[in-house]
Amino acid sequence: MVIGGGEIYEECLRRIFHNFSPLNQTLENLWYSFPSEQSLMTFVIYGIVVFILVRTIEKVSVRTFFPFVIFILLMLISISRMYLELELPSDILAGYVFGGVWLGFTIFTFEFLLLLKNSKTTNSVFKRKANL
Repeated sequence: MVIGGGEIYEECLRRIFHNFSPLNQTLENLWYSFPSEQSLMTFVIYGIVVFILVRTIEKVSVRTFFPFVIFILLMLISISRMYLELELPSDILAGYVFGGVWLGFTIFTFEFLLLLKNSKTTNSVFKRKANL
């Protein structure tokens, strides 16, 4: 759901901005580059993995280590894409920003639905106790 929604979100953003990539293109091979699809989806996928790990692992050192490793990995991916001249820095940064927006929205939705589920369970328990 998170990944599929991220793909749809990314395609909508590309259609809104219509920014052609100036790197390594011919007239037959024009493609939109803003925001970077790879950066956006990498941020979303690794971000949701970190969120799940932080929510489920109780050991504090591991909960601190995983986000740090993922941050370093994201930086290395962005540096390699710039070094190989596959994408512009602005496209990569925009991919991370829009990926963060999508990740924040999905985490907020997850937490909101979890809160609703817990409140319904709590309300039904109180109603049963009141009927006794």
